[in-house]
Amino acid sequence: EFVSDSAKGGWIPAQHAFYVSGSNSLGPMRAGNLPAFSSAEAATQFAAARGGKVLPANQISPPLLDALNGKKRHAHVEGAV
Repeated sequence: EFVSDSAKGGWIPAQHAFYVSGSNSLGPMRAGNLPAFSSAEAATQFAAARGGKVLPANQISPPLLDALNGKKRHAHVEGAV
């Protein structure tokens, strides 16, 4: 699996990435986000600017991912155009 490097762009192996959990950054659907970085330094700089905690890939757990899915910022209205 690969993830997009939030600092440099491009794809990096997910298991080698560093992630920032709890920042004020939002994903493309305005839900919680877990930006990925190819280096701990880049992740730390992002967390210093946007908040959050740097986590290596081995600390990303199913409960953390489930919590991100529950942080949607808007609701879809059925039948709305």
